[in-house]
Amino acid sequence: MGDVIGYLIFWVIAFIIFAVAEAISVRLIAIWFAVGSIAAFIATLIDMPFWMQIIVFFFCSFLLLIVTRPLTKKLINQNVEGSNADCLIEKIGTVIERIDNQRAMGRVSVNGMEWAARSCDDTIIAVDEKVTIESIDGVKVMVTKLMPQKLPENL
Repeated sequence: MGDVIGYLIFWVIAFIIFAVAEAISVRLIAIWFAVGSIAAFIATLIDMPFWMQIIVFFFCSFLLLIVTRPLTKKLINQNVEGSNADCLIEKIGTVIERIDNQRAMGRVSVNGMEWAARSCDDTIIAVDEKVTIESIDGVKVMVTKLMPQKLPENL
C-alpha cells in the first residue's frame, strides 16, 4: 500500500509540474504530459505496476500529442494577423541603391516607400533594376531580380 501512495504522489506532482509549465508557456507544450500524468494516476489506482504506469504515461501523452497537435497549431495560428508589410510580398519594386549582400547594402522603392533590401540568391542587383519582393526579414525585404520577359506592361 505504501508503494501505491508513493506512486500516486509522484503522478500528482508530475501533473502539477506539467500544468504549471503549460500555464507559464505561451504555446501548448506540456498539456499532453499533464493528461498523461492523469492517465498514469488512474493506472496506479487500478494497481498496475510502476513500469506499466510509465508506459501508460508515455503512450497517452504521445498519442494525444500526435492526434491533437495539428488541430491546436491550426487554431493557434488562426488568430495571427499579418502586418501591413505583408502586402508587399510579390510586389514589384525598383532598386534605388545597388543590392550587394556581401557588403550588407541595398535599397528598393516599393509603393512609394523605401526599404532596405537583400537578394534572395546573393546576386548583385544594379540600380534601376526591377525586383520582386519574395519575403520580409525584419526590416529588410528579400528580393529576386525580375527577368525582362516577366515585366508587366504597365511598368
